[in-house]
Amino acid sequence: MFIVSDLAGDTEVVRDTPEDAIEAANDLLAQGSAQVTIEAGGNVYTLVNFALTIIDPRD
Repeated sequence: MFIVSDLAGDTEVVRDTPEDAIEAANDLLAQGSAQVTIEAGGNVYTLVNFALTIIDPRD
C-alpha cells in the first residue's frame, strides 16, 4: 500500500503499486500541488526519492 499526499495534507490517495503511486503523485503536481510525498513501508519519500527506489538510473 502506498499513500500519496500533498504537502498541505488536503489530498490523500491510496494506491496498490509503486507505478500507480508515482502516477497519482504526478497527477497531484499537475493539479498545482507544490510538493507531494509518498508513504510506503513506514517511510515517507518525496516523489523524486521514491522514484529512485524503483527505477534503475542506468535505464
